[in-house]
Amino acid sequence: MKFTLATAVAVAASAVSAISPRATTDTEMGWGKALAGDSSACADLGVIFARGTFDPGNIGPWVGAPFRDALAAKTKSVSFQGVDPGAYPADLAGYVVEGGSEKCSLSMGVVVDAYVKACPKAKIAITGWSQGALCARKSFGVMSSASAAKVIAYVAFGDPYPKSALATMILELPKQATKQLITLASDIKNGHLQRWMLSPQHFWYGLDGSTTKAAEQVVAALNGSKKK
Repeated sequence: MKFTLATAVAVAASAVSAISPRATTDTEMGWGKALAGDSSACADLGVIFARGTFDPGNIGPWVGAPFRDALAAKTKSVSFQGVDPGAYPADLAGYVVEGGSEKCSLSMGVVVDAYVKACPKAKIAITGWSQGALCARKSFGVMSSASAAKVIAYVAFGDPYPKSALATMILELPKQATKQLITLASDIKNGHLQRWMLSPQHFWYGLDGSTTKAAEQVVAALNGSKKK
C-alpha cells in the first residue's frame, strides 16, 4: 500500500504559536481562527499534517496540498493545519539523526490538544509524509488521553517524492549532508543505505491518486464515527 490508514488510540501534534488564518499552495493555517477563540471556525474534522524533508511552507506542495484539496472535495466541514516550521524545520538532521523530528512530534501533540480543547466536538486525523510520517507516528503518546479519544485516523504517506521535488532534494542534500558525514559513513560500513535513498515514486503520492484514496477513507472513518 502507498499509504497507511489506522484507527488510533493515542495522539500527537504541533506548536500553537505562530498559527494564523492564511493559506498558500504549500501553507495551510486552517486551525488558526479556532485556536484564537472563534468557535464558529471549528470543523467536524480537524486534520494536522507534517510535511516531508526539505518541503517548503508548513504542508509542502507535493503531498500535503493535494491531500488537503482532496479532503476539501470530499467533505465541507474540514479544517487542515500544517506543523509549524519553527518547531519542525524538516531538515536532514531530524530525519537521519532523530529518525523523525522529536520537536515535530511534540509540536503536533501540543496543537492537537489545543484544537480539541477549542473544538470539543471535532474528530482528528493525524497525518504526514516521508519524515513527516515518522513525526506523526512518534507523536502518538505525546497528546492527552482526551485528545487521543478524538483521533479517528492516522495517515502515513510512504517512505519516499515529482521531479521538481527531487530537484529540491538534489540541491539541499549536499548542503546539509556535510553535517551528517559520520552517520553516512557508519551506514555505508554497515550496509544501511536505504534511508539515504529516495525513489522517484516517493514523489508521486500527490499525483497517482493516493491522496484521493486516503481522503476517501478518512471521510469514511469520520462518517462512521458519527454513527456510533
